[in-house]
Amino acid sequence: MKLDIFNINAMIKTNDLQEVKNTISFHPDGLPTEDGLFSFELFGKPASPERKKRFAYVDLKTDFIHPIVFRNLIALQKNLGDLIFERKKFIIDGRKRLVPDEGGRTGIAFLKSVWGNFIPGAKDSDEGSSTRKERIKFIKLVPKNEVFLNKWIVIPAFYRDINFQSDDRRRISKDDVNDTYVKLIGLSKAIDQGNSLELTGGVVRNAIQTTLNQLYDYFKEKMSSKSGIIKDKLMAKTVDYSVRSVITSTTYDAPDYDSVKIKMHEIGVPIGQLCVLFYPFLVREMNIRLTEVISSKDKIEFELAEDADAEFFPKEIERIISSFIKSPEFRLTDVTLKGKGKKRIPLPLGLFTKSLKRNVKWVDLIYTYLYKFILPGKHIIVTRYPADNYQNLIIARPVILTTTRTIRVKMSTDMYHTYPDSETGNGFHDAVVLPNQYLKTMNADFDGDTVSIRSIFSNEANKELEGIINKKINLLDATADAVRVLKNEGIQGIYDLTK
Repeated sequence: MKLDIFNINAMIKTNDLQEVKNTISFHPDGLPTEDGLFSFELFGKPASPERKKRFAYVDLKTDFIHPIVFRNLIALQKNLGDLIFERKKFIIDGRKRLVPDEGGRTGIAFLKSVWGNFIPGAKDSDEGSSTRKERIKFIKLVPKNEVFLNKWIVIPAFYRDINFQSDDRRRISKDDVNDTYVKLIGLSKAIDQGNSLELTGGVVRNAIQTTLNQLYDYFKEKMSSKSGIIKDKLMAKTVDYSVRSVITSTTYDAPDYDSVKIKMHEIGVPIGQLCVLFYPFLVREMNIRLTEVISSKDKIEFELAEDADAEFFPKEIERIISSFIKSPEFRLTDVTLKGKGKKRIPLPLGLFTKSLKRNVKWVDLIYTYLYKFILPGKHIIVTRYPADNYQNLIIARPVILTTTRTIRVKMSTDMYHTYPDSETGNGFHDAVVLPNQYLKTMNADFDGDTVSIRSIFSNEANKELEGIINKKINLLDATADAVRVLKNEGIQGIYDLTK
């Protein structure tokens, strides 16, 4: 998810937002003040839709730096804090760097006057980590009227409201962010008086900048922490076409790496779970191809019922897939067509393949459709929570897991190396097979840990993910150490070979 800062003045003008001016929130009778943080006039009455939607703003009287820009500047060059908080004077040197100098100037007003004419940091722009380069790119691209602001948005009262149901007016509870807003309003009212006294004005301006940073940190914590809004309200909800599964280890019983079933950048997913992940694609594929079979009546030696195609309408296909997902027994039943006189006609091998030398089962049909028509070019994203870094999200190509024992089958010109063996009575895989190289970044092991899997649908997104898979950022950490590694498996292997 990419978030960006916006032009606060444009938002105020577009939405005709009103100013919060009063540091006193309530009258002596307990009702909110007309221009305070809980005003009925500014934010609407309790339980009204307006109280959830109406923003307001605080007039800061002079320019300050947006907290996100502030954080990036300090991360790139720590002593810029001395410039912003007016502790030291700076000049721009011949390398377009801001450096301390007693003959220079200081403060946010000076920084605004030279914005775009300097490069933050001591290093050249093409040096340093990828994070540093991203910070410099952000500083260069963000518009100047979004870097410097003289107003600050106040969120709707509903999300920080007082407890109007409380019986004791002296013990009304409210969110801590309201105290920070009150502080900001009080400081902004003092800024005019403080500007007439250079020392006092500098102290007030520094306090306002610090308060803006505190508000940013508050909302950042509310959004992105383990108990934040994104995790609680979005990631905690059920997501369509996603599954949650236990992880198990891949096997290395192969003569060479090319023969290993689940390789690096691949994750084995049980066929039933793949039906959930790519459900819309499977419904469409089965509907089109099975309907084509019905239209080939001249190729079928048995007479079909007039309404035989009704069994493969989308709603009926959905019922079939649902049974396939829930019942391993159903997967091994024959695919039949509706004949006249309530007869059931097995799907002719000539319309599927003659290589099987037996009736076509549902697992044959769905495995083939997934393998040949749906999964090529598709990717999945596997996550184990808590996702504390981007490498907790594993991008992989899905590999179909069917029966525990598989066979090699050739159909026309296609060779299937892990075709489901439905004849020997072995069971189906019901857990995700994860290459051991991913355990380190996921902080996982094979003792019952679970992961969430989401499918990626669009061609554009799948193409982007294929490009990310082999990028350094997906293989190395911030110190350039490999993160896709084998550790305990090698020790265990040596022990087993030499015990």
